[in-house]
Amino acid sequence: MNDVNALLRQAAMLDALADKDAEHADELAAYQARQDVLLRGITEALDSLDRLATEPSAERLRLVGRQLVATIQAADCAVIGARGEIADPATHQVIEVRHGGDEPDDTVVEVLSRGYRSPDQVVPAKVIITATNETKHEERE
Repeated sequence: MNDVNALLRQAAMLDALADKDAEHADELAAYQARQDVLLRGITEALDSLDRLATEPSAERLRLVGRQLVATIQAADCAVIGARGEIADPATHQVIEVRHGGDEPDDTVVEVLSRGYRSPDQVVPAKVIITATNETKHEERE
């Protein structure tokens, strides 16, 4: 009877391992699909940049920027860091605080480096914010 129970336990363990392998295969396939979307979109944007090299235009450059953002969004990700948004400690790394100005506290006035949010991670944007209350931000720094 012990041999039968041991075999049943081993069979259950093998079934659990097979289920785990299937979960990992699904996660890998989703990751590869996101990577494919990003790489395709980025290479298309690079092609657009090559075409721009012969005909510079500000509007065309903005178009390429929108194309890259759309590519990132198509991969279930988001760009973080835009002028005018309110800095969030979870998504923004404040590099400098500028005092004064008309904007409310914690408003992004300059983006040094954009970040992104993917299903797996958040890479914070590096930003400069404004503050009218000097004491509040001196305590944070």
